Amino acid sequence: MHVLGIFASPRKLGNSEICVKEILRSLPCEWDKEIINLGKLHLEPCRACYACLPQGKNCVIDDDLALFLTKLRWADKVVLAAPVYFLGEQTAVKLLTDRLISILNEGETYFLNKPCVIVIPHAIKGWEGYAREGMLNFAAFLGLKVLACQVMNKMLPGDVVDEAGMEVLHSLATELQQNKETNWDAGPNLLCPICHSSLLQVQQNKQWHCVMCDSAGLILEKAGKLQLTVAAKETLRYSPQGLARHGQVLLNVNKEFIKHRREVITHLKPYK
Repeated sequence: MHVLGIFASPRKLGNSEICVKEILRSLPCEWDKEIINLGKLHLEPCRACYACLPQGKNCVIDDDLALFLTKLRWADKVVLAAPVYFLGEQTAVKLLTDRLISILNEGETYFLNKPCVIVIPHAIKGWEGYAREGMLNFAAFLGLKVLACQVMNKMLPGDVVDEAGMEVLHSLATELQQNKETNWDAGPNLLCPICHSSLLQVQQNKQWHCVMCDSAGLILEKAGKLQLTVAAKETLRYSPQGLARHGQVLLNVNKEFIKHRREVITHLKPYK
């Protein structure tokens, strides 16, 4: 069994690094384990050139993306950890997420539903913002099946090693080892039944829409509790088919741009 620990933090032995290492240490010793610090990789921003979109084409940027994807293919299970930075996910996570456009059309290779657990340490209670959703989105674009996602109010380096923190980390390790998915409905918040995001648009007609995975449905009340029903959809956004469709749409947009390139360049001249 191969387990890849991925964390994103510039802090040496910060809480994110400790979370990943403690979870890996709690897994069977005979399992092969590796760790990647996204902050140590050389990753450049996406150029939106779309050269990677045709199937079988790699990203043209010469950096560590290929190394990361090689490690991802190697892994059978994944542990993710990153702190909250100003109401959102840590910078390196968002940068790498943008670069994952390059594998939209490679579903058979990457989107294999590998089990994953996520830890998100943050400093100030109530200031976690959309970091949880950002990490769930990152995992979805890596083709991972999130078994559990824990937001931990831990600020200073080493705060996660207290009794409560260790209990959470060991619980995540157990869930990952046993492929046991958490009960997403157990908490007080309404979550998308498909991607477990809390970023939902609630409409006056008792309908809801998930801005992350594009699922939608009705809000019903049963036994004094609100429940979300899901409307049947042909293709889900985070499915291999949905991601490939996204890639094809972008590829078609790029073809249209090339077709009308001379006209577009004429329009752009006044802005040089």
